[in-house]
Amino acid sequence: MYVWVTVRLKGQLCWYDKERRRELTLEATSLTVRTILQKLGIPESELYMATVDGAKTSLDQPLKDGATVELLPAIGGG
Repeated sequence: MYVWVTVRLKGQLCWYDKERRRELTLEATSLTVRTILQKLGIPESELYMATVDGAKTSLDQPLKDGATVELLPAIGGG
């Protein structure tokens, strides 16, 4: 059984998608935020926070079919 999730990439995280999309759909037999980061090549150090359906989540929380994941970037300054 496959899990389909919508992933919203905020800020500069969309640069990790080849097509520079801000929203995409992923499917796999099992997904977590950590596996999404790995699939997209996003280093964990670039992530400030992840939410699933509007609630903060851990990197290893299994995702349910139809979930919406938002990935928010770490912001640096100087």
